[in-house]
Amino acid sequence: MDGPFKPQAEQVRAIGHAALAGKRAMLLLTTGGPNESFRPGGAFGSLSDFLFHIHRGMLEFVGFRSWTPWSPMGPARMTDEERAAALDAVGESVALIAADSKLAV
Repeated sequence: MDGPFKPQAEQVRAIGHAALAGKRAMLLLTTGGPNESFRPGGAFGSLSDFLFHIHRGMLEFVGFRSWTPWSPMGPARMTDEERAAALDAVGESVALIAADSKLAV
């Protein structure tokens, strides 16, 4: 994991407390593979199993409570219309989270 979260996670691991306790995190990602690859019995197993170590070993470890991840499968294989619908769906998901948690997004 890169970006601004990684140094914070490393710092929290080094000092051994959950500085981010009570804050929420949501993974927004895409996969290169289709839905079939991220199902039980697929090439990578279920997406929740695939992401377990990030949720548990990184996010929860430093104190985050996790929202359900959002991940369109294989966006490179989507039509323009499917891609637009996927972007609309993530916007709706983030808006619902923001409304639920009274955050400004």
